[in-house]
Amino acid sequence: MIEQAGDELTGSVSGDVGNAPIMGKVENDMVTFSHVLPDYGVSVAYTGKLEGNTITGTVSFADGAATGNFRAQKK
Repeated sequence: MIEQAGDELTGSVSGDVGNAPIMGKVENDMVTFSHVLPDYGVSVAYTGKLEGNTITGTVSFADGAATGNFRAQKK
C-alpha cells in the first residue's frame, strides 16, 4: 500500500520475499519510489507516469541488473 502526503510517498510492499517499507515522490505526473528486498538486500526502484488512478512505468532491480514493467491502480 502506498500513501501520499503532499509530494511524498510512504507505505509498504509485501510479497513472497518479505515486507519492506517504501519511500518515494510525486512530481507533476511522474512517480518514483523504492524499497530494499529485506531478505536479500537488493534495491528495487520504480519510475512511472500517473494517469488518472493508474501508474504505469518501469521497475529496476539491483541497480539495473534486471528491469521490467509495472502497472498499479488505485483501489
